[in-house]
Amino acid sequence: EGTGRYDMPLPWCIDGQAGDVRLPAKDEAAFGELHSAMDGVARPVVGALWAEQAVSDEMRAGCVISEPGALAQPSHRDGPDGLVTVFAPLTAFVPRNGPTELSPSTHRGGDDSSSLAPLLQPGDVLLFDYRCLHRGLANEGNSRREVAYAVYSRQGVRDIQNFPSATTLEYD
Repeated sequence: EGTGRYDMPLPWCIDGQAGDVRLPAKDEAAFGELHSAMDGVARPVVGALWAEQAVSDEMRAGCVISEPGALAQPSHRDGPDGLVTVFAPLTAFVPRNGPTELSPSTHRGGDDSSSLAPLLQPGDVLLFDYRCLHRGLANEGNSRREVAYAVYSRQGVRDIQNFPSATTLEYD
């Protein structure tokens, strides 16, 4: 998009699920450990939210990188009901490096008149509904902002907008 922001879908690394990118074994193991730790925190929360329906075993995960000079994104929703995003920062979120801004209650039809941009630190985990308006702010700092993410879905719900079944590499 020319915005200085990159989304790299990666292997989930749990239970042998295939991912979009092949990594060296050392890196794949490191992401596997990170996502296992994220899963240990997030799965019980998501399971409690969707107590009446099972959490799907089909997971999507990756890393979003915001380069210095990256533009602010427009506010957007990632998709429909039945999906939750989990963020785990790999670098500290500070005002200058473009933290993620969220508009609470917009996933339930609330207005977007208030917003917050939590200054997450490595070791923190943030969960938010896919329907929540959010955006990455401009990175006005001198270093990258990196965040690992995982997407959880209720059984039978799939994000085909952000994670189509075929990658662009299959068409090249």
